[in-house]
Amino acid sequence: TGVFVLDEADWLADETEFFGIVKSLKSKMKRVHQMIAMSATFKQESLVKLETLCSNPMRITIEADEAEPALEGVTQYIVELAAPSSQAPSVVTPMTEAEMRFKSFEEKALVAEKILRCQAKHFNQCLIFCKGRKWAQVMNKWLSQRGWKSACVDGGASTKERFDAVEAAKRFEVRVLVSTDLISRGVDISRVNLVVNVDVPETVEVYMHRVGRAGRFGGFGVSVMLVEAGKQEEMKMVKAIEEFIHHKLDHLALSDAIP
Repeated sequence: TGVFVLDEADWLADETEFFGIVKSLKSKMKRVHQMIAMSATFKQESLVKLETLCSNPMRITIEADEAEPALEGVTQYIVELAAPSSQAPSVVTPMTEAEMRFKSFEEKALVAEKILRCQAKHFNQCLIFCKGRKWAQVMNKWLSQRGWKSACVDGGASTKERFDAVEAAKRFEVRVLVSTDLISRGVDISRVNLVVNVDVPETVEVYMHRVGRAGRFGGFGVSVMLVEAGKQEEMKMVKAIEEFIHHKLDHLALSDAIP
């Protein structure tokens, strides 16, 4: 007999290329073996797909209701930001789309840093998630210039650079780790108790895994997601997240102290 273990199995099932690798590896196992597929989030279609690889599948969940996953110990907030105006005060012509994106990110960076300053006495380490490696690198540089001990993990870095950054965080040599979704899964840094989503994730599952980086090992944590009120797709994602977790995300005013 043997054991075939899949971690983050929902992602492996959803990605066609990786699911092909999974099937290929499984075909090389002994005829009699056990397959264990684990993840914090499972869509019904992912489960059905994985069960095609099993002869006698059994589902074991930590919740009474499979449709109601919990993030125990993590208090979740959103900060609603006004959409940036396309008209700069000193410019006659409207800004380009690229200029708008930069202005939006600049405003989010200011808010993220304000959250860090306001909570400086209360958080041990923070993970900041950005959409795209360019913005993650800009955020990391911007924070470093303001005196924060920070590091960046993104797809543009070498394997060694990524490993060194995560290890530095685990050794508590950096207080803020900025990343893309590269480390939203499978990376445990025990002191992280604050997660800031500078950009709204593209799926509910990504949100769950990002926020799940806080409050590990039975601890408590806080997550804050920055949302542009004028962007319908971001507001739709907030609603989808709330429906998924069966809980309204609390609105956080920047003047408020996080309990």
